[in-house]
Amino acid sequence: GVRPFRGAPELLGELRGRRVAVGVVTSKARVRYAADVERGGLTHLVDAVTCAEDVARGKPDPQAVHHVLDRLAVAPGAAV
Repeated sequence: GVRPFRGAPELLGELRGRRVAVGVVTSKARVRYAADVERGGLTHLVDAVTCAEDVARGKPDPQAVHHVLDRLAVAPGAAV
């Protein structure tokens, strides 16, 4: 039953068009995240993802955010 919020695909498409990198941090396992994002048709709009098994400490610890920012080569101070 997971589906994108209204307007999310369009927003992500706009960001893609403006060459803004998009990262996702989730506490889901990669297999579950992959199924959900594919079902929502968003796979091609996400540049990097950090899932539960990628880090030793999950949310709210900042390790997962730093992990995805490293994958995007984005400094924490430059991220939104």
